Amino acid sequence: MQNNWTTFNKRRVFMSPKLWIYAITLIFSALSLSAQPNKIAYHPQKVFIKISQTAARATSLPLNATSAINIPNVDRILSRNGLVEVRPLYDLSNSNRAGQNLYGLDRVFVVEFEQPIDVNSIVGQLSNEIEIEYTEPVYHRELVYQPNDSLLDVSWHHTNIQSEAAWDVTTGSDSVLIAILDTGVDTDHPDLIDNFYLNPGEIPDNGIDDDLNGYVDDTLGWDFSGTESNPTPDNNVNHDWNWHPYHAEDHGTHCAGIAAGVGDNEIGIVGVAFHSKIMPIKIFPNSYDDVITAAMMYVADNGADIMSCSWGGGPNSSTLNSAILYARDTKNCLVIAAAGNDGSSSIFYPAGSPGVLSVGATTGSDARASFSNYGNWVDLCAPGAGIWSTTDPANPFHSDLYQAWDGTSMACPMVAGVAALVRSQFPNLSIDEQEALLIDGDDVGNIQMGKRINAFKAVTPFRITHIPLTESEANLPISVEADVLAPGLNLELIRIYYSIDSAPFEFVEMSETTTDHWVGTIPLQEAGTVVQYYLMASDSTQFTVFSPPGAPAVTYMFLVGGINSFLALINDNVETNLDWMLGVPEDNASSGTWEWGDPNGTWQNSTPVQPEDDHTLNGENCFFTGQAPASSTNNGAADVDGGRTTLRSPFWNFPTGVMPILTYYRWYTNAEGLSPGFDYWRVQVRSGAEGSWITLEETTESESAWVARTFYLPQYMSEFSNLQIQFIAEDLGGGSLVEAAVDDIKILTGNLDFYTPGDVNYDTLINIQDIVLIVNHIMEISPLTGNAVLAADYNQDGYVNVQDLVSLVNLIVSG
Repeated sequence: MQNNWTTFNKRRVFMSPKLWIYAITLIFSALSLSAQPNKIAYHPQKVFIKISQTAARATSLPLNATSAINIPNVDRILSRNGLVEVRPLYDLSNSNRAGQNLYGLDRVFVVEFEQPIDVNSIVGQLSNEIEIEYTEPVYHRELVYQPNDSLLDVSWHHTNIQSEAAWDVTTGSDSVLIAILDTGVDTDHPDLIDNFYLNPGEIPDNGIDDDLNGYVDDTLGWDFSGTESNPTPDNNVNHDWNWHPYHAEDHGTHCAGIAAGVGDNEIGIVGVAFHSKIMPIKIFPNSYDDVITAAMMYVADNGADIMSCSWGGGPNSSTLNSAILYARDTKNCLVIAAAGNDGSSSIFYPAGSPGVLSVGATTGSDARASFSNYGNWVDLCAPGAGIWSTTDPANPFHSDLYQAWDGTSMACPMVAGVAALVRSQFPNLSIDEQEALLIDGDDVGNIQMGKRINAFKAVTPFRITHIPLTESEANLPISVEADVLAPGLNLELIRIYYSIDSAPFEFVEMSETTTDHWVGTIPLQEAGTVVQYYLMASDSTQFTVFSPPGAPAVTYMFLVGGINSFLALINDNVETNLDWMLGVPEDNASSGTWEWGDPNGTWQNSTPVQPEDDHTLNGENCFFTGQAPASSTNNGAADVDGGRTTLRSPFWNFPTGVMPILTYYRWYTNAEGLSPGFDYWRVQVRSGAEGSWITLEETTESESAWVARTFYLPQYMSEFSNLQIQFIAEDLGGGSLVEAAVDDIKILTGNLDFYTPGDVNYDTLINIQDIVLIVNHIMEISPLTGNAVLAADYNQDGYVNVQDLVSLVNLIVSG
């Protein structure tokens, strides 16, 4: 750690309120800090225990701290290891939690021992007891800031995320609360003090729990951590000093200022939601999961709308996951977390936990910050490099009111601020709808962190909602319907753009039939036609939105007349293995690799994980990952573990003019186990052994059922010779159960009329004239095109060659 620190220049910049809102520009000198490495640690004297539902019903579990859990086998293990105390994680007498979904937190206990123990050994011993649903260490979490190294050429983040335009719509509501779970705050900071939430149910400093929420005098948040030397919770949320190795004890103040620092006050910085309120929650320096889960429950129970978590590291925790889901799903509190600063694609917890919006960091030029974690598990990103915000001048290391810091720690409260704007503007939206507005930001390139947050776009949700068509009847007009939401905008036009069998796109206008509901009609088409289409809406300023969002590069597609109106070039019901590769050299899964046969099926409790039956009517076989024992107790057996496993097709060759449609049924589940919803399913296609793989489908969504998928390959590629597809199931670790299966794979074509194999000249006869046409085609004297090529391929193997001639001669001679 270098000590050549740059001292902050305390010049104050005064600006008019109007100028402050529209042109916030401060030039500061920067502070050099060093990055803190991510540590994986847990409490040396504590573990979590979750009692099974069956044991909880049969046992009188303790309601308060005690010396036993009232389960003999468990109590013996605890006693011989020096048990001090068993206490429920939460006070179930809290009336705010009565009758609500606690995600099993009412059966979680914190077990504390009198001296450091072998935590992994205790966890192993307890896990063998039938009354225990799970036991796990009480993990420790770290701050995830990445301090700045040099003087800053400021590129102000409000410009990047269009805060100023958003402020013309809303500056946040004082009824919207942002909880900052962090190191505490400077409660006297001039750019924060007016935006702190004060608990109206509590009379300050009277020593009484006036609002009966279990916390005495929690007027201004709560300190769940205490100090290093005295880990006792209290109501003092100011920072403690001299515990952090890189002097970031005022990290919470910096995050609070980004989210909701006071605006329009002619000093310092301004937060994204500068009229919303801050609920300061102190969880450091003793940031173990028992402290954090208690803090999350408090935040959720006491009315916070958004929870900002700029910390993490260490393994996934089932207990922490339950607290997150309680906050989000039971209490309607958005949970937002920093994706971490390891520059890695590995999942970082709790950002990667179910129910959390994970936030990566970008630079002023909208590139991925070098330190930011990334990957498909990161939901969105926000500026996180050189972000100026509030700091605590009481910090003995710098004594500054403002500093510029880097990190996903800074990106996280920025998204929390935008979330507060969204909640202020649309208080009645569901939490899923609010998250959708946040995630649908700006596409700034392939940075593998979702889209970059756009505050203005989030609070002006000009968008098209449309249920895509999958098929239509032949020879009838095709009706397309959509809802167009454009609050405060003057819609100028709404169109359907459509293409028939890959022809150039045409358009028809849509008409508003009822408020916000629009209908248009694509002209009638014949059976066996492929229709691609997308919707476009534009306002009077030429602001344009599309459905699907990636249009026109990405479109919807449907089949006129349904699948049965199309010719099957490949029709593989997988009752035999027709040269499919069950694994490729790039695979690294340690178990659960692809197999062919009749699957036994697996379950997690009553939920199917692997199918017991194939999809084909009256069939038996399919491709599946790992054959488990045929048993009703084979939970998780032979699932995919340790990496990826690939099912790859043989090469298929199709005649010129064919526009292939790929259809298949697949089964994919990753929703069971300790870390549901993280692992990936991918389907890819290429042309030729040297061709690049093109992704058709990539998802982490689990469906414990056979699901049909259809892809019009000309949307993705232009060359269809030596076509090959592959299916990839991948386990990313963390304890989830990953299973996949594939069946009934077809490649169809419908852009050509039906034909009779062998009748090359369409005269309804198969004779010497057809033989001559095929010979001329093979010798390239007179190449065939269109249907004639398909008819010349008499044995339907994808090639026109001598074998077709021999078969036709035999047919003619025998006929």
